[in-house]
Amino acid sequence: LRDGQSVADVAILIPTEDAFAGIRPGQATVNGQMQRYITGGLTAQVLDAGYSFDYVDDKSIETLGVNHKVLILPRVNRISPEAYQRIADYVAKGGKVIAVDRVPETAPGFANAAEKTAQVRAIGAKLFASGSANARQVAEAGVGAALRAATAPDLVGATPAIGFVHRKLPDGDLYFVANTSASPVEAKLSFRDQSRKAQWWDAVTGKAYAWTPG
Repeated sequence: LRDGQSVADVAILIPTEDAFAGIRPGQATVNGQMQRYITGGLTAQVLDAGYSFDYVDDKSIETLGVNHKVLILPRVNRISPEAYQRIADYVAKGGKVIAVDRVPETAPGFANAAEKTAQVRAIGAKLFASGSANARQVAEAGVGAALRAATAPDLVGATPAIGFVHRKLPDGDLYFVANTSASPVEAKLSFRDQSRKAQWWDAVTGKAYAWTPG
């Protein structure tokens, strides 16, 4: 599974600035704050809908932009205007953004806070304007449906017990599918990337078998 490149359609923004702002005595860790934003329910929505995901943050977006099909903003309030503008540019080029429960409204930090917050709100008002096709605000329970509306799932038919990894190889695609539960699972799975020539490999015996997708 080190061969090729990872295929992940979804990026989830790590709300580091919100986590810093939420630190209190006895709750002085960023990781401890993250469960308020990136919840188990949110990641389950993404995985069960048939997608893999990566984490990104403000700084990576400012530097590299967004390189995934869909970006999720998990209850993000604080975001730099520079990162938010890169997100707006990404959407203008066809990228999709899903804001969970709320849209960002505040710039982090104290330097020029009022001016930068006004910039954040102006970007958000345009980005999430009524009728916007590529930027939506949804409740956490609606994330899976919003993802399917934004782009085709990588794996159709998955159950919560089934996990998968998709790697892009120079000459094809590799899917590693695993039952993560302690009980047998039967499911009919359909892969987005299909080929007329395919194999399925037995991870226990190492044997490879011809397989016709469908």
